Amino acid sequence: MNDAEHALTVLAGKLGLPSLAYNANGAAEVILGGGMSVYLSKIDSTIVEASVRLEDLDFADAEMMQAMLEANFLGAGTGAGRLAVDSDTGETIYCCRWHVGEMDATALEARFADFAELGLFWATEGGEQLRQHADALREERERLRREDTPPPIERAWDADDEDGEEGVVMVRL
Repeated sequence: MNDAEHALTVLAGKLGLPSLAYNANGAAEVILGGGMSVYLSKIDSTIVEASVRLEDLDFADAEMMQAMLEANFLGAGTGAGRLAVDSDTGETIYCCRWHVGEMDATALEARFADFAELGLFWATEGGEQLRQHADALREERERLRREDTPPPIERAWDADDEDGEEGVVMVRL
């Protein structure tokens, strides 16, 4: 493969999409059967990032982020990709970067097929499993919050009042 442009041309030929091209922002969209969109972004001349939006997971609170990090760390269904939150849009995505300068057409086709399969997994049953895990984390945090609530802490320090007289201030946290 020569570069990201050549990689997209090869993929377009394999997928039967002769008009597939990067837009002015270096992005292209491939809509697969079932309506799932795979976005291809040209990161630089030889790096392409593929991503699939996970619309059902677009509420990345602390527990969802923890569940995503655990899946990434354990390689639980993420393959060579990762679950992430797009820094520009805040959308939850499954993504993978490819150094296409080191690939031939067969390797590119195989990586795209693997990515699409895993993207579909995260958009369906993998996403549901992630939601369930995040829910369990939320329930556990709430249980710990209820059971382990420490007593209020009182703190004192010297302070000047309005008249400049020193005194002690007590604050209950």
